[in-house]
Amino acid sequence: MLNARKTTALDSCRTLRALVLLSALPFAGGWIRAGDETGKKKEDKAAPPAAKTREVKMRFLTLDVPESWKQRESSSEMRLGELEIPAAEGDKEGAELIVYYFGAQGAGTRKANIDRWIGQFEAEGRQSKVLAGKAKAGEYSLVDVTGTYQKPVGPPVARKTTPLEGARMLAVILSTKDGDVYLKLTGPAKTVAKAAADLRRAIGADAAAEKPEGGAGDKSDKPLEPKKAG
Repeated sequence: MLNARKTTALDSCRTLRALVLLSALPFAGGWIRAGDETGKKKEDKAAPPAAKTREVKMRFLTLDVPESWKQRESSSEMRLGELEIPAAEGDKEGAELIVYYFGAQGAGTRKANIDRWIGQFEAEGRQSKVLAGKAKAGEYSLVDVTGTYQKPVGPPVARKTTPLEGARMLAVILSTKDGDVYLKLTGPAKTVAKAAADLRRAIGADAAAEKPEGGAGDKSDKPLEPKKAG
């Protein structure tokens, strides 16, 4: 009789334990599904696709630029092409890229052009650096200037300017087999910063391989220091 009671009590305990475990299964399933959904949400947050590009042909030069860069009619025979770049969020106006070509003889020395570009910014608060690199079409010098830019207004022959504060210029002298080509990207700093990688991509340049170019630029300026990661 005693053994029968022990068996009955033991069976009751086992039954109660089984019921507790079974009642917990729906919650466990809920936890598993929640984990699956979290993983799915992470997958949904994949990096956005790169901006679509198109080829823009300018006589002997072909640039691979974002579709959002709109080509406009060149205002001078010395310009291979002109492109309008939409404003970045927070900027009141967009930027522009003008590509110059003066024939195989070029237009003055490399240093003279670099110094002239830097001189188009007011000295106070100006920062500049000059980099050298190699693109698909040939070697290049890249001038990076920030500050208050004396933005040209009206036809080039008028030589009129208006100050644009918080501006930036990325200007490239690209040596090709047909002579030097001059690419000048100017506009609000945020818009130009957003377009910097696209400009390099357009000419097949590699920012990681660029090095400071000695003997060029305004020595009185404080060079732009590259930002350190994280």
